[in-house]
Amino acid sequence: MQPAEAGYRPVPEKPTARTIPDIDCGDTVVRFIVDSIYLEQAGLHGQEYYDKIEADLQASRYSQHAAVFLLILLPNLETLKLPRRWNLNPVAPAKLINSVVRRAKWLDDLPSETSSLAQTGRMGLPVTFAQSSRFDLAWAAPFLGLPRMHTFWTHSCVAVHDRGVIESIPSFVGLRSSGCGFALEHVHFISSHIDASNIASFLEHTFNLRTLYYSHSTKEDLGPENEDWNFREFLTAINQQAGNQLEELHVSIRELRGSVPPGKISIRGFQRLRQLEIPLEVAICDIEGDGAPSWADTRSELSTGIAVDGSTEYKSSRSHSIMSINSLIPPSVIVLSLISNGTDEHAQVLDQTFQNFATQKSSTLPILETIYLTCHSQATVVYKEQCAILSTGLEGVGVVLHLKPRVSSDYMEWSGHM
Repeated sequence: MQPAEAGYRPVPEKPTARTIPDIDCGDTVVRFIVDSIYLEQAGLHGQEYYDKIEADLQASRYSQHAAVFLLILLPNLETLKLPRRWNLNPVAPAKLINSVVRRAKWLDDLPSETSSLAQTGRMGLPVTFAQSSRFDLAWAAPFLGLPRMHTFWTHSCVAVHDRGVIESIPSFVGLRSSGCGFALEHVHFISSHIDASNIASFLEHTFNLRTLYYSHSTKEDLGPENEDWNFREFLTAINQQAGNQLEELHVSIRELRGSVPPGKISIRGFQRLRQLEIPLEVAICDIEGDGAPSWADTRSELSTGIAVDGSTEYKSSRSHSIMSINSLIPPSVIVLSLISNGTDEHAQVLDQTFQNFATQKSSTLPILETIYLTCHSQATVVYKEQCAILSTGLEGVGVVLHLKPRVSSDYMEWSGHM
């Protein structure tokens, strides 16, 4: 009787531990790693780099050394997405990345030569919805110097100047001379926490930037000193660094645990902006002692936090003014989107913001064609009535109003979205 007929099943062999070839075995792959020109140009020793990969593999752990080394093998890669465990804490991988980027830029003008990542035009960092998760903006900085990197997309990115543990500005200093981001056209920061000084540093060399999409979300472990977010300074920084070339701009607040410091808001300085999405709160200003308009304090005076949907409830005891849409929005805008929480207070804001709009549109917003406005099912009756009144008034001057049933930017097309 054959073993198979007796129900015999051979016992599978016990899997052996994962290994990689010894450095001295002469294996082609091993020699490829050790003799890599990229490692040599980075000032790294091939044997030591190989040993790091081997140690990670033997310990069955993620290897940043191996992940970075893969980047030297991708001359035709068009889209790069980094793994969730990506980090640049080991010195050697960081040096190797800089070597890859320098070589790609150096050989860009030599059609007879090829280099890894030379064709890479789109880059995305991992998506995570955990409040505590974050990715340092400095981790992406080296790749933004690639000669064809036109689109950058990231989620939960953090760059806050006041916190040394996550301070990102020094990481950009060494890249400014090499033109970090000079080829960028579209940038998307989703649920990120970036302050004005870091966004200014990021945009410093983005001379070709056309789209900037930013939604703010306070990260829980930054400390109370970083809960506040200066919306005014943030917009001013964008205007100063990229106001001459931006065509699409989205700035919203997904979650803010602190407050928005007072200050004058002005976005009329954007010269080429065609598409704009902002919170309706931008139009609300306090009247200070000198009569200058400023953003009302969202914690004490408005007694609110800004919720996940980007809305704010206004219950202010101080008098405030409402900026006219004609003096707030740049004259180049064609499509405008206003994010609202649908309260009675926002109904009043809409009423005052669009006063005299019909009589002044031709001179202040001559090419405005479309307005998107949030009007969800939980909006108050007063707010919905105001939306209906606004729709009729806008129709009379050739502007179409679209009411959005939820706080979302999906109703508008944003260039470079991944």
